[in-house]
Amino acid sequence: MQYVSRMIGEVPDRLAQLSEDISAVLRFVSTLSGQHVQQELTDDETEQLLKWLSPLEQQKRHRYFQQKRLENTGEWLLELEGFRTWRDSEDQDHNSVLACYGIPGAGKTFISSLVVDHLATNFSGKNVGVACLYCDYRDRKAQTPVNMIGGLLKQFITAFPVIPKEITQAFQPNGQRSLELHTACDMLRTVLQSFHRSYVCIDALDECNNDDRRTFLEYLGGVMQGSTRLFLASRQSVQNDVKKYLGIKSLVTIQLVANQQDIEKYINHRISEDNRPDIMNDNLRKEIVTTISATSQQLFLLPALQIEAVLEQRTITERRNTLKEMPKGLQDTFRYTIHRIQRQHDVADLAMSVLKWICLARRPLSLEELRHALVVNSTDTGLDWDNLASEEPLLKCCLGLIFIDGGTSTVRFVHMLLEEYLHSQHEELFDMGHSEIAQTCLTYANFDVFKVDEAELSELLAKYPLFDYASCHWGYHVREQASESVQELALRVLLHETTFLRLSQVLWRSLWPPFMMRSNPFSIYHLIAYFGASNIFRLLIQSINTQSQDMLLGALDSRDEMSRTPLCVAARYGHEALVRLLLEQDGVDVNAIDWHGETPLSHAAQRATRR
Repeated sequence: MQYVSRMIGEVPDRLAQLSEDISAVLRFVSTLSGQHVQQELTDDETEQLLKWLSPLEQQKRHRYFQQKRLENTGEWLLELEGFRTWRDSEDQDHNSVLACYGIPGAGKTFISSLVVDHLATNFSGKNVGVACLYCDYRDRKAQTPVNMIGGLLKQFITAFPVIPKEITQAFQPNGQRSLELHTACDMLRTVLQSFHRSYVCIDALDECNNDDRRTFLEYLGGVMQGSTRLFLASRQSVQNDVKKYLGIKSLVTIQLVANQQDIEKYINHRISEDNRPDIMNDNLRKEIVTTISATSQQLFLLPALQIEAVLEQRTITERRNTLKEMPKGLQDTFRYTIHRIQRQHDVADLAMSVLKWICLARRPLSLEELRHALVVNSTDTGLDWDNLASEEPLLKCCLGLIFIDGGTSTVRFVHMLLEEYLHSQHEELFDMGHSEIAQTCLTYANFDVFKVDEAELSELLAKYPLFDYASCHWGYHVREQASESVQELALRVLLHETTFLRLSQVLWRSLWPPFMMRSNPFSIYHLIAYFGASNIFRLLIQSINTQSQDMLLGALDSRDEMSRTPLCVAARYGHEALVRLLLEQDGVDVNAIDWHGETPLSHAAQRATRR
């Protein structure tokens, strides 16, 4: 009877728990069935929808960092009370945000990937959603608030057997309507309600543009449910933004530094990968681990570069001498590594060209784009397919300074600090770098294959991947720096009707959605105005003789597809030098009005306001 009595006493509690569980299941099922579920999409339709939600491929980036992360490192974080409280707390008003702050190079990205994997494993099968964002200073253009919200959304919906109806109904397969921020937030809010708990993990939020970061945080704060937990790994400089725009008064913070044991594990791991055991012994191994870990400055980046310098030596004595002589500071280690690259036999020029392209390019380049760029010579009329370098020698000759990002398939520096260093030294290291890149872009665009009318643009872009970069960015490099021969080449390319048309079409595609595609979107003056290439404009004006003056005047006031004159375009993009040159030409209409009712003056005023 006592047992029965005790069981009867527990019934209300058990019923309450059962009721809560049933409610959670019903909420989940209601999202996936009946009124909320769309009929299954085809594979092609699903792929289009996911791209529409966001171009960011965060799951691919996570898999890359997951594979690169050394096993059994970073585990100390998971044992901290602050982390466990954040992970397990049922308090919906407190402990919802865990911010791990650390200096650049401390290994924050790999800690983030560890946290994502830990949460996914720990809550597997428990109706818990986990999504991540890996921000990157080189992807700022793509890291808009709507793309980041959409990137979270498309990860969360992969937990569902079918995509919720609210999302498929908002999607238009032809891509004629881009996803709007408020729509993305509404859909994310609905999806989060389907989980018992959800975790959002964001790495390197400090690498976003300030305005984009603040807008993203503000909208994310409005979307987060009481059961949503947010993990941040970043520089501490974003702390005020996090509190202000998420609308929270306090958060759990942990200071991240490279753990000494993790550093020693990494050094030992690299030594174990050394394929020349005959020039390694126990004493040298101990010296390497002790010396490098002692000078790590609580960074992973510094030991990573130092161990590479030691292991590349050919004898035990050379390795020991390098260990004694190598710099102990990060900046000096960058300088030392560049010097080693420049001393390489046969491949020094190739390596410096790789670093030049990655450092000065306007956006990250894919491996294929870089391979094409490196093989172009100024006299080429076509691509030397047999001379394309393969991936391994390109990586090897740069002595650990670059890697292939598995998430984006682009070639990148190992860290933002390295890029900052190279930018500070680019005039010394890459004296005529922009002019050389401009010459490569224009020579590539001037290949005979692009002068054939019958060739399909999509097929050309697939076969010649550098043409997209060349079309969209040649003018930037010419504006920055261009020798006389490069300026003359630019003019020849622009004056070739078919080549100019190809360049214009590719640039237009990058600026406007596919349904707005036009066969001939720009005049030569509009294209020069877009880039602000005042040096090319001067050359063009000089090439027009006095008999063609009437033609010049008419062209300078010609209209593009948005009814903008070249002066409007130059003013819109803030190219002051070219604006002044255009105003010096007779007959230019300074009050020309485009389709949106804007004049050159109003464009200039808006540009000044945005600064």
